[in-house]
Amino acid sequence: MPQVTELREGGEEEDYTDTASSISQLDDEEEDELLDILDETLVDRVVALQDMLSPAQRQRLGSLASSTRGGLQWLAGLSARAGFVVASSALLLGVPLALSIVDEQQVMAMEKEMRLQQGANELLAPGASNQYSRF
Repeated sequence: MPQVTELREGGEEEDYTDTASSISQLDDEEEDELLDILDETLVDRVVALQDMLSPAQRQRLGSLASSTRGGLQWLAGLSARAGFVVASSALLLGVPLALSIVDEQQVMAMEKEMRLQQGANELLAPGASNQYSRF
């Protein structure tokens, strides 16, 4: 490692190590280890976990994962069935309701138009509409 001596104002010397150059000068073995770690895949790491866990712990983790998967599948099925019930109910109840609302709006619009026409007839010929209402 390179040593650098720095002279301060009072004539004191201080030694320090250049860390940047020491990092860049890795041994060949250290460099190979670093490359092996970087080249390691996720599968390699999961396989290495097998050595860390006992068979009983692996069995418990496997059963926990299996039951979690089963619970998530049940929950997904339940939510799908609930979604189907909500969607079909909305269609069966919502579409006729929407059509009746549109019909009611059309009837109200026609009645308003008839009242406007009747008002216009009253302005043009007052009392003429009373003649037709006697019959």
